[in-house]
Amino acid sequence: MRRLVVNWEKVAECANLDKGERKILELRLTGFTREIVLQRFAENEEERRKLQAAWRRLDRHMDRVRAVLSVKKIDQKCPQKMIRLH
Repeated sequence: MRRLVVNWEKVAECANLDKGERKILELRLTGFTREIVLQRFAENEEERRKLQAAWRRLDRHMDRVRAVLSVKKIDQKCPQKMIRLH
């Protein structure tokens, strides 16, 4: 049986996600909810606000992530394959 493997770092790069958005994407991909991220990874109120802001930015930019994952919409700036079968 073959499985789909996604190069999420390349997807994030091609979607032009910032460092905070990339961290949130990584955490979401591992199954963390927003509430758990804020509880476990924010050591103080300032970090909590930064995580909340990054989560909201990623939510707003998910259309870019979807576009990158859509084979039809990958542009010349990111020609390397981000998805492969194993």
